[in-house]
Amino acid sequence: MSWTYGQQIWDYLLGVIGNEYGVSALMGNMISESNLLPFIKQGDVTPPYNPSLEYSADVNDGTISESTFVNDSIGYGLCQWTYYSRKQGLYDMCMKPTYHGIDNITYQLYFINEELTNNYPSTLTTLQNATEQSLWDATVYVLQNYEGPADQGYAEQLERYNNAIDVYNTYSGGTPIPPTPPTPPTPPTRRKMPLYMYLRRI
Repeated sequence: MSWTYGQQIWDYLLGVIGNEYGVSALMGNMISESNLLPFIKQGDVTPPYNPSLEYSADVNDGTISESTFVNDSIGYGLCQWTYYSRKQGLYDMCMKPTYHGIDNITYQLYFINEELTNNYPSTLTTLQNATEQSLWDATVYVLQNYEGPADQGYAEQLERYNNAIDVYNTYSGGTPIPPTPPTPPTPPTRRKMPLYMYLRRI
């Protein structure tokens, strides 16, 4: 697999998390969110990403004001930050006090570090302690507790887990691991009504 900023993201997050499985779990989620592109606007998934590039430029030059960016409920960036307080934190990191640009990947990575350290310490601990056996659990933990998209179903979990496998196999110095997700949940079967109960209802 090849991602434009993949190696840079891996190297930085490995320094923050110190665990290749944990980094893989986080990046697996980020692939589903933004394909590891720092300038992506929610819903823009097709190259050449013109809506995302225009949105980013408008934030950077002030056409889209700080208040509008923070409160527009549009997911943005590596982790598709959407909630106003998180977008405010992203804006402050990337645009204040020295302008770097809202789409600056280095400062978005700094913001991930700040969030994990100060606001999501349980997510950071989960990633730091992830193993090959708990990669699924770590990936789902990030999905449910850090990313928090509307769709958190099994198919979404599986996609992000397979992304995590791809990340690990691409950037890790360890032995590649095959995807072995848990068996999907099955709906409960309806119990058949005993014949005598059925006859009583006739």
